[in-house]
Amino acid sequence: MINMKSIFFSVLLLFGIHSLRIHAQELGTANYRCTYKLSYSNDPNQVAKKTEDFMILEMGPTSSAFYSYHTFRVDSAIKSDLAHGVPAMEMLASHSKYGRKGVDYQIFKDKRLAKTITVDKLAIQNFKYEEPLHAMKWEILNENSNLLGYEVRKAVCSFSGRDYEAWYAPAIAFDNGPWKFGGLPGLILKINDSKNEFSFELTGFQSLNPVKTLNIPEKKVTEINKLEFLKRQDRLNRKPYEYLRTQMGIQIKPLDDAAKANFDKVRPYNPMELN
Repeated sequence: MINMKSIFFSVLLLFGIHSLRIHAQELGTANYRCTYKLSYSNDPNQVAKKTEDFMILEMGPTSSAFYSYHTFRVDSAIKSDLAHGVPAMEMLASHSKYGRKGVDYQIFKDKRLAKTITVDKLAIQNFKYEEPLHAMKWEILNENSNLLGYEVRKAVCSFSGRDYEAWYAPAIAFDNGPWKFGGLPGLILKINDSKNEFSFELTGFQSLNPVKTLNIPEKKVTEINKLEFLKRQDRLNRKPYEYLRTQMGIQIKPLDDAAKANFDKVRPYNPMELN
């Protein structure tokens, strides 16, 4: 049986290695790092089956960055091999050594410009779009609990087609949180949507000394509006080989009828953002 994921990875590695050579624009500095466990359902027909990722939030007085540690680790290993002149075909042959990537998106928050900046990848192309900082409208409820030794309060909001409930710690005086979330009078320690298909939970909090410079990738990044990006993301996830052919001009020929049927199949997809 043909391993479709291996074929897809091979195409992306062969055509997309150049996209890892990305210059960056300095955003600010971070003096604190939070780690979160992300759990999410890829398949709307199997919502109990969850994928997990290890996420990092680095934040300072005016800016923050949020990204997957697993994706950072894999990309760093590939960049190191490139810098040492390892041939692309050798990297492809031993691609399993890099391990599993996490989510591709990186979320940057800029308080000075009141913007949230998303950098994300579709196949081998990097895209960037902006939206207002902390666009969700919160309702703070009269409910308290305790998480990781902190007293937390509950808040709810609707954002991008989903309803969320969050628990934030007033004692940690940062109006920030995982992903695009923020704007509460305390750091968000836990948040999930009402269907429990997506959740973030704090697992660690530490100060950074020395501080870390935060950078936004800018070379080979195409600016796009959010709705167009979400449409393209939907097409790529539901029919990846059709997307490669029609959107990027990359042809992958199936080896037999069974492979062709798999190529043409519409795959289930459960996006976090519905609009």
